[in-house]
Amino acid sequence: MTDSDIFDAADVVLLRAAASRMPPAAGAPVGPPTGPTSETALRTEVGRLAADPAFLAAVRLASRSLADEVEKVRTGVPLKRKRLSRVLVSLTKYHLRMTYRPTPFGLFAGAALAGTGPAPVRELGGAHRSLSRPDAAWLHGVLEDEVVTTPGLRERAALTANPLHTVRDGRVVLVDHHDPSGKRQLAHSVRLTAVVAYVLERAAEPVTWDELAEAMADRFPGAPATTVERTVAQLVGSGFLLSDLVPAPDHTAPLDHVLKRLAGTGHPVTRALVAVRDGLAALDDSPPATRGRALAEATTRMGGLRRADDVIQSDLRLDARLVLPVEVAREAARAAAALWRTTATPSGMPHMRAYHLAFLERYGTDRPVPLLELLDEARGLGLPESYRGPGGAGGAPPPPPGAGPRRGPRPRGRGARPPAPPRGPGGGGAPPAPPPGGGPAP
Repeated sequence: MTDSDIFDAADVVLLRAAASRMPPAAGAPVGPPTGPTSETALRTEVGRLAADPAFLAAVRLASRSLADEVEKVRTGVPLKRKRLSRVLVSLTKYHLRMTYRPTPFGLFAGAALAGTGPAPVRELGGAHRSLSRPDAAWLHGVLEDEVVTTPGLRERAALTANPLHTVRDGRVVLVDHHDPSGKRQLAHSVRLTAVVAYVLERAAEPVTWDELAEAMADRFPGAPATTVERTVAQLVGSGFLLSDLVPAPDHTAPLDHVLKRLAGTGHPVTRALVAVRDGLAALDDSPPATRGRALAEATTRMGGLRRADDVIQSDLRLDARLVLPVEVAREAARAAAALWRTTATPSGMPHMRAYHLAFLERYGTDRPVPLLELLDEARGLGLPESYRGPGGAGGAPPPPPGAGPRRGPRPRGRGARPPAPPRGPGGGGAPPAPPPGGGPAP
């Protein structure tokens, strides 16, 4: 068997590139001045960088606080020299990112589909297009506070019992008992009363709010209607009942999903969400010269519905046409084969083999298994044995055979985990150094 028989290269290639072109004679990136500089020179340099409307719109999407500081500098608002210097440093870092770093991040860098062919092609234009949507946490907050339990809107939903529940010691327990952001803990268990048991049984298949309320009234005729409504609302708010008004996490057009379900209600929240959708569409249709204004209008409109640090997520589709020679694809396949042949663990990581066998014995190979169900000690397999040591879930697995000693910081306590990087406007990690006002910096 030759290397070419092991892997085949796909015909589709993903291109990632910075949104701004490199200077004609691109050498080492030029950073901000490091020596003593006059206030006039600092303001001049900030003005030069901010003169590009596409760049300024990208900055505003990433850090509204920095964009506000830049506007103060440009309009002559008196600022201390140290503050001016911080603004220039943060702005220059973002400019370098938009010019040299290809990792997609808001409007600073984007992606496009490329391919392979007999002749190479490289065409890069400047008409990049943004694809914007509400921030997932913002939209979930709006739905949670204004939609899923609101009379006149909740009736559009189909309710389903959360499949991640189990019964333990007379209580219904959720395997995952946090909100989607992971920051707020929900009521992760309720007493298994006759009412709760009936609701979960009735909602094993999707059922509308009104149908569920009517069924509960028939099953418990002595219960006041207000108590029935409150019980359903509490089970929805606590996550024991799932509303399909909330789009799936991987939905590519979450706001369209919500508006499709709410179409025709005429409710003020519905009208506000339609205005949000129209504002985002106007943002994506705006040329670079007016994108900043469209972004400010959309942000203000969304902030009026629910205040949050991040309200918009944007991806950038590059205006590019790239065709790589077929030989490049063949070489990539040969490189993948070489890596596979030389790996020290061709059959998988040794410390996971027992877990893999247990998984196959329990679940087989014919169906997907929800991760939270798999990791639950009662319903699934729990964590692999090698992750249950002093490091807890964040403990490091054993090194592969022949590997040298691990280097790096040791966990600071049982279950210690490294801090997660902050999220950027396009879903990626934000730059490390914070600019003035607390926004992310590259």
